[in-house]
Order: sequence, then structure tokens, then C-alpha cells
Amino acid sequence: MNYCTIDHNIRKIRVPISEKILGVVGDKDIKRRYFKVPRYYEGNDLSKFDIKINYVNEDCDKNMYVVDDVQTEDDYITFSWLIEAGVCRVPGDVGYVVCMRLVDEDGNVVKEYNTELTIGTVLDGCEADSTEVEEETKDIVAQFMRYLDDVKGDVVNVKNAAETAATAATTATDKANEASTYASDAKSSSGSAKENADLVSANKIEIDNMKSDVESKVEQFESDLETYSVRTLRSDMTELQKETSDGFSELKSDLANSKEAIADLDDKKITKFYANSLGETTLNDSDNGKIQDMILYGKSEQFSGDIELEDGTTVTVPCPDYPQEIKSVVNPKFLIYGNLYNKNTKRAGYLYVENIGFMKNELWDISDYIEILHNKNICFSNEKPIATQLAVWIFDENKKLLNYFMSNWGHMQKIILKTPETAKYALVGYRNDSDVQDLMLNYGTKRLTYSEYKEPQLVTLPYTLNAIPVSSGGNVTIDGQQYIADYVDVERGKLVRIVDSSKLDNTQSIIDKTEWLLAETQEIDLTTEEITAFKALETYYPTTNISVNSKQLDGYIIFNYPISMQNGWNYVKQQIGDAREYIYDMDLQSAEAYVNSEYAVALTELEV
Repeated sequence: MNYCTIDHNIRKIRVPISEKILGVVGDKDIKRRYFKVPRYYEGNDLSKFDIKINYVNEDCDKNMYVVDDVQTEDDYITFSWLIEAGVCRVPGDVGYVVCMRLVDEDGNVVKEYNTELTIGTVLDGCEADSTEVEEETKDIVAQFMRYLDDVKGDVVNVKNAAETAATAATTATDKANEASTYASDAKSSSGSAKENADLVSANKIEIDNMKSDVESKVEQFESDLETYSVRTLRSDMTELQKETSDGFSELKSDLANSKEAIADLDDKKITKFYANSLGETTLNDSDNGKIQDMILYGKSEQFSGDIELEDGTTVTVPCPDYPQEIKSVVNPKFLIYGNLYNKNTKRAGYLYVENIGFMKNELWDISDYIEILHNKNICFSNEKPIATQLAVWIFDENKKLLNYFMSNWGHMQKIILKTPETAKYALVGYRNDSDVQDLMLNYGTKRLTYSEYKEPQLVTLPYTLNAIPVSSGGNVTIDGQQYIADYVDVERGKLVRIVDSSKLDNTQSIIDKTEWLLAETQEIDLTTEEITAFKALETYYPTTNISVNSKQLDGYIIFNYPISMQNGWNYVKQQIGDAREYIYDMDLQSAEAYVNSEYAVALTELEV
């Protein structure tokens, strides 16, 4: 599991290269980012704090994730961030910080800790498909059909109303005629009914006028209704066509963008996976490629305890009468190497003899002079314990012999020597009449995984890196011991001073002497030459060996390094639960044919 770590001193989240990508647009709750943080900071136990991740996406939408899985592991706390849909809503950069708060019983924030803003990336994707547009189109058509039904109903209702009005008008006419007949009868029957007849006649005229008015309004209404329906129908049909056309145009545009994005994959394909060295000095899964995000930490040690004096008394040191030297990382040399022995430059048929030099000997082959580090164990080994003889010679800078070891004939597998203070060169040799295989020369007391010779890469820094051993609150842990240490941040091009070297006192114990720290951290720019030298460093395939040697103590270094495609994809498969087997060692022609065929299938599936 790759952890993001937090450097308390500079409040920076250090993200492994493989974790730079947060996800792809549209992702939701599919990936977690894991964090591992020193538990203590400035005397505060961060495991008691509430933790959340505050983030802001490319559209400046802000949100937060409340962490609910904090675990305590001795001097560290671990937790994770489940990448929600809000993080991957839009493509582009996502800025985020880790926020830790300590609250009291009333919910008041007592203390708060925040990290520096860190940037992650959400890759572009394409979620649009024809289904969405089709559904939208179906909705529009359905709405329009309901509208037509409503119009049709209105027309029927109006016609019914008109027919009812016409019937009413006819009835009114009949009643008027009937009233006129009654009036005539009444007139003949009695002259006194004349007023009633006049009134009926007036009513008949009013009713005739009402009938004429109703017929005129019905006719005008029918004309307006026909005109309105045709005009509205045409307008709505035009709008429907436009919306449908716009929807399909947008879909085609999205598909075109998807095809363009796929075409761009050739320039954006994954070519390297990276892992963190975690301070290891032998990387058995490395690939050929550049080192990134390198940090070199200092270290300081001092003997403390009881010593027995010549008179038999015991005294606790360090003390004013018996100071003890504080050793640190002084002028560190960072070395990357494979096999130090180059079998292609050996001297066949020669042996080196003390006080004489190189002598002809048909039974021996020896190497050219090999530049080595001083005060280091060096191991020269044969892969299998077979009957043979091995030899190692150590020289100073003037190629004067300092010491050597030659084994007797027998089942010798390796020779181990400690290089002296003045050591500069070495020679190694073996009996060529035996079946030696895969000779390996490396630093340490154990034979490392065999690799071919690679030109060693060496960078030297003219600095002293000090550190204070502490029980908690350190910025680095080396072999289980926490330190507040000076360090070199190659990525930022800075030498960071935390320890005040002027306060180091050999008469006092260095342990937990936090009062020996600087009041304010100092940052000093590395030279252009130093930065260039570090950024030119590369790892080897399949194994890379590392050494951080100095005049006193070895330094401690971490960095991200490229691993093989197979190891990288196996890690990805593990994260997504993919149990399928893949072919990693096919020839180039077969690989290209395979990729092209998959690419063609992808394009076919995306065709409209």
C-alpha cells in the first residue's frame, strides 16, 4: 500500500508518483488515498484530533470529507480519504489539505492543524451517451402529444358550445314567434293587451339581435381557433426539431471529443510506474529511469552510558570530564551502483603479488582497478559454492597496497573485507580453471541479487547534516529511532537546517535536546550543479544498490523510483481486484498489433 506522508516541519503532503491521479471524471467512491502521519507534533497527540480533507475542484466548488477510519500504530496514525463524486465532478486540478481539529465537550475548536495545499489531478472522461438525448427527445414528444390532445379537446368543447348557442337561438326565435301569436290573439280578444303585445314585440327584436350576435361570435371564434392551432402547431414543431437537432449535435460533439482524447492517448500513455524507496539500500524491483522526489536526511549519534575508569570506578558519560563526540552525516556521498565488477575489462592470465605487482599467471583472471568507498564492508562472491579461489586487494589513492585476502582452494563462495580509512581502489580476482558464475562485487556483508556492471553514479554534498534523537515528534524515523533532522530536499532545491550546530555540546547527551534546535527553520538554495547532478541519477533494471556514505555516519535517503511495467500493473490489478493474467514479455511487433486491435475495437464501439 502506497502511503501519502506529511512532513510536519514544512506542513507538506508528500504524494507518491503513483498517487498523483485522484480519478477520472464521473468516478464515485471507487478509490481511497491512504495517509501515514507522525502521531505527535509539538507535544500534541494528533490521534485525538478529528480529521477531515478539505478540497476544491477546477470549478472552485468547495467541499470536505470527514475521515472515519483513523488508526493508531505506535508513533504514527493512518487514515484514508474515499474519493467522492464531488472530487471527480469536473476534470483538472483538485487542491486539498488535511485539517485536524481538537474540540472540547461544547464543540469549540481548541486546536487546529492544517497542511499546505496539495494538488491532485482528475482526468477527463466522457459520460454522455445517446440514451440521455433519446430520453430527452421522448419527453419533448410526449409533452407535445399531450398538448395536441388538449387543443383537440378545446376545439370539441367550443364546437359543442357553439351548437348549444345556435339551438338556444332557434328556441328563442320559436318562443318569440309563439309570443307574437299570443299577442295577436290577445289583441283580438282585448284592446287592453296592446301594451303586452308591444312589449313582446320589443323582446322579439332584442332576442333576434342576441341570436345574430351569438352566431357572429361563434363564427369568429372558430376562425381564430383554426388560425391559432395551425400557428402554434407549426411553432411547436419547429422548436421540437431545433431541440432535437441541438441534442444530437451535442452528442456528436461529445463523441468527437472522445475520439480526439483517445487519439491523444498515444502521447499520454503510462510508460512508468513509481514506488517509494522507504530508506531501503537495495531495490530488487527497479527499472531503468530517473529518480524523483529525493530527500536526504541527516543523523547524529553519541555514546552515552557508564564507562569503567582505570581505577575501577564507574562514571556516566557524556560529562564535562569525559565528553563524547557527537557524530553526524558529514559531506555525504550518494552512490547508485549495480555490480561493481566489470567482467568485460578483466586482465586474463594475471595475478597481483605483494611487493611485485601484476604477474603473468595463466590460472588467474583479475579486474582493472575499481574505485571504492572507505570505511565500508565490501563483498566479492561467486553464485555457487564450488571448488575455486577468490581474491580481493585494497589500495590507497596512490595505488599502494593496504591489505588483501586470498582464499585457499576450496568451496569458497565469498570474501568480505572492511575498507580502511585511506582506501580508494580495489582489485578482485578468481581462478579461471573453475566454473565460477555471476561474480558479484557489492557493499555490505551479504551477496546482493546479481546484476550486470553499471557505471556507478556518485554525487557528493559539502554539507554537514545534524539531527536530534527524540522520543516523539521527529520528522524522520531511522531504524526505529525518531530524529528531528536537517535534510536536503532535491525536488525543491533546498538545504533545510533545523538543528543549531553551534549548540552541539560533547559534554551533554544529545538525546531529546530540543533546545538545540533553531528558533526558525533555515532554507538554503542548493547550487545549480548539485541539483543537476541529483536529478540526473537513474535506477537500473532489475536491481539498484544505494549507499549514502560520509566521513562519520551514513545518511538516510528516500525517493520515488521507477519499477517495471509488470510490477506496476500488478499493483494496479491488486487495487481494482483484477485477477486476469497479462502478457508482459511479448515482442514489439506482437505488442503493437495487440494494442492496435484493442484501439480499433474501442473506436468501433464509440461510432454513432
